[in-house]
Amino acid sequence: MVLLLLVSTIGWLSPEPLHAESPTTGSEYRIKGAMIYKILSYVEWPTDLFPSESSPLTICVLGSGPMESAIPLLNGQQQKGRRLAALMITYPEEAGKCQVLVINSSELSQLPDLLHKIRLIPLLTISDINGFAESGGVIELGREGNRIRMEINPAAARQNRIRISSQLLKLARIVKGEK
Repeated sequence: MVLLLLVSTIGWLSPEPLHAESPTTGSEYRIKGAMIYKILSYVEWPTDLFPSESSPLTICVLGSGPMESAIPLLNGQQQKGRRLAALMITYPEEAGKCQVLVINSSELSQLPDLLHKIRLIPLLTISDINGFAESGGVIELGREGNRIRMEINPAAARQNRIRISSQLLKLARIVKGEK
């Protein structure tokens, strides 16, 4: 059921038909953006994280890469009763104003230091960097052949004080990695 919802959301968000089994580079990142949108409905942050009921859920993008074009499409959408706000950030220290941090491949060389700096912030980290989840990131959206695969590091999520629904965990490959 969850997979069906995810697939239908991907098609619903895209302005053109997408084929999850053979994504081109542009459509691959629209699919990943749609997946991130749907993933948010299966994540819970600490209740004290938001100043008010009307505070937005902020998705930040760090670094340059293809994800920086997909995430702004989520700006203004609604998820879990909150408006989504997309922000580009330049420095890891800015992650404190985010609930979701999408890390582009340009940050690969700094990844261990970056994940260490943000490890205690209630932050859902997402990237398509190969080995991201095993390195201590929460969700990796990688490519396996012509499919987008999801890997989740539950220990990293717990460390960041976020909860991921068991329904989403069932759809992912569970990895253990640095905490």
